[in-house]
Amino acid sequence: MSKKDWLVFLGAAIFIALFPLIIHPFKAISDYVDVMVFAGIFTMVCLGLSLLMGYAGQISLAQAAFFGIGAYSSGILTTHFDFNPWAAMPLGALLAGVVAWLVGKPTLRLKGHYLAMATLGFGVIVEIILQEEVQWTGGPSGMADIPGLKIAGFNIINETAWYYLVWTVVFLMILFCLNVIHSRMGRALKAIHEDERAAESMGVPTAKYKVQVFVLSAIFASIGGSFYTHYVCCLNPSSFNLMWSIRFLLMVMLGGIHNLWGAPLGTVLLTFMGNEWLQVFAEFDILVYGGILLVVMLFLPGGLVSLFGRRSRLDGMAAAPVPPHAEVPVTYGAEPWRPDTVNEGSAPILELEDVTMHFGGLAALISISYQVQPGLIQAVIGPNGAGKTTLFNCISGVLKPTAGKIILETRLINGLEPHLIANFGVSRTFQQVALFESMSVLENVMLGRHPRTRSGFFATGLRLQRMRREEKRITEEALNLLDFVGLAQVAHQSAGTLPFGKQKILEIARALATEPRLLLLDEPAGGLNVKETEVLGELIHKIRCQGITVMLVEHDMSLIMDISDRILVLNFGLPIASGTPQETRENPAVIEAYLGEV
Repeated sequence: MSKKDWLVFLGAAIFIALFPLIIHPFKAISDYVDVMVFAGIFTMVCLGLSLLMGYAGQISLAQAAFFGIGAYSSGILTTHFDFNPWAAMPLGALLAGVVAWLVGKPTLRLKGHYLAMATLGFGVIVEIILQEEVQWTGGPSGMADIPGLKIAGFNIINETAWYYLVWTVVFLMILFCLNVIHSRMGRALKAIHEDERAAESMGVPTAKYKVQVFVLSAIFASIGGSFYTHYVCCLNPSSFNLMWSIRFLLMVMLGGIHNLWGAPLGTVLLTFMGNEWLQVFAEFDILVYGGILLVVMLFLPGGLVSLFGRRSRLDGMAAAPVPPHAEVPVTYGAEPWRPDTVNEGSAPILELEDVTMHFGGLAALISISYQVQPGLIQAVIGPNGAGKTTLFNCISGVLKPTAGKIILETRLINGLEPHLIANFGVSRTFQQVALFESMSVLENVMLGRHPRTRSGFFATGLRLQRMRREEKRITEEALNLLDFVGLAQVAHQSAGTLPFGKQKILEIARALATEPRLLLLDEPAGGLNVKETEVLGELIHKIRCQGITVMLVEHDMSLIMDISDRILVLNFGLPIASGTPQETRENPAVIEAYLGEV
């Protein structure tokens, strides 16, 4: 966690600790402690929503449903089955997590408003169940006489005691979330938010992580629901309807959806507003809250936290400071960077057997058969529309070929997810630079180490020792790799602020961080000047000397002829020639289709 987050955390904790003492002399506002208890409970719900929407970029209107699942689970278990409330809470969280997993697996494949509508539908289903299942939930009348919480045999009935209990849990949740954000999982979530395709190509299992963060968000909401149940000791379905999902969304957006601190800030403010000023508009709450949401989206998209300082395009997701262990001095260039895995041998590293790709009636690739030998620089050239990038997309898993086989060493990789292909040793860059601009240069390269690390949400949230060792190791590896490509001096600079030429180099460095055996470079010299192209050519030679096979698509024929060992020429999806640069330069078919007469 960064120094700034520690300072904010400490300041917020001191304020919360002193709040009841500050307002105690003022009898007229003593009920504010009660309001702050509710604000703390709602903050639990909103923290999960902040992770899900603000960091992973997944839209959900089901948070009130999971809030209700936790609330009613605790209510039912304690009233119908005489469970201890402290035992009912984790069971409710488990139920919410299982339901979230079942709902998330299919719905999180959707994007944008389709995902929002799917989660909205789930929320409506839960509301109907709570209304209609009279035997267990009490139906429209709800449930009453739910037991409160006890600690060491004593009932917690004092509002101040509840206040400190709830906010202690809230700060533990905040600490967990901050640890996640400043870890490999946080980098993965930010990458998913910015560019799922690029994240997948760096070995991030986007579908898996989206479901996991959805489950985590549901568990947080369920815990909030359980505390709500045992605080008010009664339940009504109207507290868990669509309107509450909109309120939770507004709380997060009002505070700042892209900054975790926006969740408690917006929740406290809107809870006080709802208690003090918005009650008179209770009959028009949909219009009022919808209007506030619209105003925030139009005039304060970064939320209230954006008023406390200049932020990047993604506000709180801006390049986070490197964790403290990364400040340990690293001797740049002490030894040349080398990947852990180096390919050796003469068998083809990649075989294409009759690879065909159709887009409807358009044939982008037609029966391409080709072998790529290890340790070579293999260029793919041809006119625009020849199918070069489509070929790379098929190899890297972005597209599934219509027919044919793609074999990486001895493994058939047809149709595998990009993150699996990255794990098997294929990494790539993109025709249009696809950096994660909200992250630092160092964080981009550290994300490339994702397939070589294992800590998940639990390990990162609790900052287990193995996670700390892992972070230290990959930080040092990323710094050494940046030195290898010549970007060590800008390691802590935001990736989006680099000059275009350096962004191209950084994208290559990030791809190298996955430890590829086969590196696919899609027009790496596109947009570079002569000097930058020379630097790029030297870097590609250095990469080859590391034992990495390179395939590149490029239009700069001077670069191609200087660095390539073999060249494959495509035209309208068909291979028309292959051979050495000299053979390719002299091939009549290539001259006619692409090079032209010199």
